[in-house]
Amino acid sequence: MPNATGISPIPADRSPDKFWEIRAFDVANPELHYRYGNAGRNLLTTPGVMQWDFSLTKTTRINERHAVEFRFEASNLANHPNFNAPPVDPRQPATFGRITTARTMRELQFGVKYQF
Repeated sequence: MPNATGISPIPADRSPDKFWEIRAFDVANPELHYRYGNAGRNLLTTPGVMQWDFSLTKTTRINERHAVEFRFEASNLANHPNFNAPPVDPRQPATFGRITTARTMRELQFGVKYQF
């Protein structure tokens, strides 16, 4: 764990390319190989998830014993980007705090079921 420098780990111009501030941590101290740093627990927050799932079904009776069900399902209907957590090792400044991946985007599914 690194030492805290007193700078906020949340940058003012937060973006996926700069989600956390690397200057908030001092990893250059050689004593950190032998002891824990003074940075607190749960200091780095990750991006949240906003996802709307939607389902629509219609069942049509053909006769007393037979029916057809039409189904439409959508995951992440609004197609909002849901980013994965960035790498958390401040000793790797090229990747620390840079979001490079996201969860799945909108998925649509149609289905037909015949019941007898």
